[in-house]
Amino acid sequence: MAVALVGCTVFLSAAKKPSALPKSPQSSKAECSSLEWMKESYGLTLREIEVVDLLTRGYTMPQTGERLFISHDTVRSHVKSIYKKLGVHSKGELIDIVAQRGAR
Repeated sequence: MAVALVGCTVFLSAAKKPSALPKSPQSSKAECSSLEWMKESYGLTLREIEVVDLLTRGYTMPQTGERLFISHDTVRSHVKSIYKKLGVHSKGELIDIVAQRGAR
């Protein structure tokens, strides 16, 4: 399986491509630095950064799982870990953290 870097998110390539998913635009430099800052400040793993990236772009948890080729339960597990590490309780709070850091 090959790994390709697209914006800030690493996507595993496979023969089957989900068709119902929104297109993933290139990340801006501000978004990349925001996500990198979160990794360094909160100890997020690469996979957790990928999940944050997709969720803050408007993907649902099932779409995130499809995009990353992981189960919905695995996405939920990552989200639970992300929320705990960042001290947030909702997707809105997560988006606020990413937006605030990206605006600096």
